[in-house]
Amino acid sequence: RAERADGMRCLLAAAAVGTSRASSAVGRAVQHVAAFVAVALPCLAAQLLPLPEASFLFEELEPCFNGMDIRRHHHEVFGNYVVRFNHVLRHLSHTAAYRAILKRGGIDGLLLRLHEVPQALQRRVRHHGGGYVNHELFFRTLQPCPRGDLHAHRNAPEGPLLAALEQRFGSFEEFQAEFTAVSKQVLASGWVWLVADTAPLEAGAERISLTVVDTPANDHPLMLQPTYIPLLCLDLWEHAYFGQFYNNRRGYVEAWWQLVNWDEVGRIFSSIDLESRLSGVL
Repeated sequence: RAERADGMRCLLAAAAVGTSRASSAVGRAVQHVAAFVAVALPCLAAQLLPLPEASFLFEELEPCFNGMDIRRHHHEVFGNYVVRFNHVLRHLSHTAAYRAILKRGGIDGLLLRLHEVPQALQRRVRHHGGGYVNHELFFRTLQPCPRGDLHAHRNAPEGPLLAALEQRFGSFEEFQAEFTAVSKQVLASGWVWLVADTAPLEAGAERISLTVVDTPANDHPLMLQPTYIPLLCLDLWEHAYFGQFYNNRRGYVEAWWQLVNWDEVGRIFSSIDLESRLSGVL
C-alpha cells in the first residue's frame, strides 16, 4: 500500500508539471527541464518514471499535426508505455540485473545489455523500455508548427550539426531525402533514426559519423550497434499518424519535417562524449 501511495503521489506530481506555463518558448523549455528534473529524481528513487510533459501546447503543432491526435499519442500511447515500464522496473528492481546495469547505465544500459536481464523480463523490457525511451526523444525533438506559408518555410539545423550532415550526406536536403526514403521502406511498425556513431572517434578519427538507421517495433539503435547515439527519431507506428493521415505515411513524414526542433537535436549532438550514451532520459 505504501508503495502504491508513493507511486500515485509521484505520477500525480508528474502530471501536474508545467500547469503554470511561461509566456515564451524559451521560458517554457527552461520550465520544462527544471520541473522534469524535480519530479523525475524522487520518482526514480521509487523505481517510478514520470510521463514527461511536452514542451509545447499540443494545439501549437497545428496545422502540421492535429492537436487532438498528438495529445492522444502523448497521453495514451506514451503514457501506457510509462505505466507498463514502471511495472517491469518494479520486478527488475529485485534482480541482480538492476543493481549491475540500471543504476550505473540508465535505461540505455539496460537496453544495450538486454541479454543480462532475466529471461522472463527481457521481452517486456525490450518493448516497454524501448517504447519509453523512443517516445521521450520523439516528443522532446518536436516544436510548434511555423506560422504562415509552410511551403516557403525552411526548417533546418545550423552550426556544427549542419556541418556534420553536409560532410556525411552532401547537403541537408540529401540527408532529408535519405531519411524520408528509409521511412517509406519500414514495414509495419518501427522507427527511423538519425544517429551519431562514436566508433570512428574510438578508432582515432577526428569526426563523429552520422547515419540513418531504422529499427523494428520499439527496438533502440543501441541494439544495432553499441556505439550509436540517437539524435532524432520518427515514430512510424500507425498510432502516430493514422488518425490524421490515414495510410499516407509520406504526408505524415513531410509534415513532421516542419516540426523538428533542430536546436534540441543540435544540443544533443554537441553534448556527445565517449563516456556518455545519451537517451535524454537518464
